[in-house]
Amino acid sequence: MIKLIALDMDGTVLDSQKNITAATKAAIIRAVKSGVYVIFSTGRSPSELQRYSRELPEVRYGNCESGAAIYDFREKKMLECHCMNLCVCEAVIAVLTSCDVMYSAKVDGKVHCDRQGLADMSRFNVESFQPLYNEVATPHDNITAFIRTHADRIEKLNLYFRSAEDRQRAADRLRDQDLSMVFAGESSIEFTPGGISKASGLASLCRILGVDLSDVMAIGDADNDLTVLQSAGFAVAMGNGNDHVKAICDAIVADNDHDGVAEAIEKYVLNVR
Repeated sequence: MIKLIALDMDGTVLDSQKNITAATKAAIIRAVKSGVYVIFSTGRSPSELQRYSRELPEVRYGNCESGAAIYDFREKKMLECHCMNLCVCEAVIAVLTSCDVMYSAKVDGKVHCDRQGLADMSRFNVESFQPLYNEVATPHDNITAFIRTHADRIEKLNLYFRSAEDRQRAADRLRDQDLSMVFAGESSIEFTPGGISKASGLASLCRILGVDLSDVMAIGDADNDLTVLQSAGFAVAMGNGNDHVKAICDAIVADNDHDGVAEAIEKYVLNVR
């Protein structure tokens, strides 16, 4: 019996226009009314989820920032938080000094980024996030100085590169650091503190809520969902999911533009055939 549904956001709950469809909202609300917890399980920070929290107040909890931030949207407070250390942040900055890269740092559940990168995120293949960052991100003229002065409070670093090749070179130079690293999108890397992932965040939130991982259904589409899909009792891949995700999941549903999340909830939780 599914007692908790862990939902990735981008490419899963959100369609290609970054919206939640009416059918998906309705299925989530029905699941919550039936007594099932529904949580956001995402690389986004709590501040990047405020719009969706307002749309779906039934979703109280978030496994945010790829497990670095466990958040209660109803109480508007952090339940658990994990941060990097100065040495690791310095190592990242040292490696990237000569790279053309956009930084995004998550501190206290909020987004900070470099002003120059924010001016045109299409240069780093993340133009779909431009409206969101324009709305919620705090720009800095010197983002590396900000990271250094807040090194003990950095929950997550997103690094956006011009190409997949640039990303790979940077990743190869940082593999020995105490970091959890996953590739995202076309040419991005998401860093969280060592040992922290969507899976560790899900485990923490399940302990808080008294839910066993075997009673969790997780739904996702990309490599940064792999750990949470592997840890959940039942794993569902979106139709638009990549081959790595589809290979490890128990079921595959429609894509994010055709209400795959609603299909999964109705079929595997609400038993609507």
